Amino acid sequence: MKVIIKQSYSSKEVPKNIKFVYEKTNQTRPAWIWVENLPKNVMFLSTRINGKIEHYGVYLSTEIPLFLPTTYTKDEMKRYYNKFAQIYDKEIESKNLPAAQFLLKQIKLPKNAKILDLGAGSGISSIPFVNAGYTDITLLDYSSKMLETAKKKK
Repeated sequence: MKVIIKQSYSSKEVPKNIKFVYEKTNQTRPAWIWVENLPKNVMFLSTRINGKIEHYGVYLSTEIPLFLPTTYTKDEMKRYYNKFAQIYDKEIESKNLPAAQFLLKQIKLPKNAKILDLGAGSGISSIPFVNAGYTDITLLDYSSKMLETAKKKK
């Protein structure tokens, strides 16, 4: 697989030392592309892979330099989130933890409640519930790497 990324910018400021990392798949394109030193306001990448133009987009936040194909498969989505698991806590904790703390204050659950955290990621949203004494919490996520990260937490 030959990936060529043509650099084109709408501003006069051209980033220095841009580095691209990607994961090869059995598809005609990578499952994800990680771009270091790219301006934070970039939302799309247009790539030429084996002569064909492929488009990638930022899936969660323009502050995260991890791009997913705009025509992704289920397997590519898993690969994306497994890669994202490496930085998930750093990027998401400041947003998800306060939201989970707010939710815990708003709902009245019995202490023996069974809690299901769908799309749990690395378990950040379950932390306030654990700290409040809830012990029967099940985390479910598409990414095995996210769940491995969650298991390492107390």
